[in-house]
Amino acid sequence: HVWGQDEQLLVEGFTGMYVQNGPGTFILNPFTHRSASVRKAETLGTMDYLKVRHAVEGKERIEKGPQLFFLAPYEQIVERSKGLSL
Repeated sequence: HVWGQDEQLLVEGFTGMYVQNGPGTFILNPFTHRSASVRKAETLGTMDYLKVRHAVEGKERIEKGPQLFFLAPYEQIVERSKGLSL
């Protein structure tokens, strides 16, 4: 697998999941994992934010921009939005 600077390799093994942030090249042994996929990082501008939930623990948190945000193995994005300037 080859992935770019704004991409992440998500590997589902037999005992859990892990990620490898790009850029990179990775050769996977087919006997050590169930599946592998490449997913894009989230580019957050100055006023952008994400609500992220850990699928196993159920914890939620907010990630604010500006940043290039990579999800952890068991995280998913619940909400994308822009902040308001008062």
